[in-house]
Amino acid sequence: MSIKKIKRDNQKRIKKGLENEVKEKLGMFDKIGEECLACKKEFDKTNREMVESWNVVVRQDEDKVNLYCPECWDFAQKIVKEVFNEQSSTESNVLIEEQ
Repeated sequence: MSIKKIKRDNQKRIKKGLENEVKEKLGMFDKIGEECLACKKEFDKTNREMVESWNVVVRQDEDKVNLYCPECWDFAQKIVKEVFNEQSSTESNVLIEEQ
């Protein structure tokens, strides 16, 4: 088998894999809800501003797509950041006390 043939076969395999991945993700697009998961604010798929500003979280393992409005997303990010900072400061205090 020539090197060119091997390269061509590899490129075909890679292309096919990418095509399957795109198909899979587009299939998940149909599962986007019509409202924010947290506050139930209505989502309009035809509104360009909403499409660009809302956040979509895809959970492929659970075959689930979660949709969040900007306000709920910002609030959730703030809470996560606070919890993370709290945990890291608690861990630091524990390390200091152990020494």
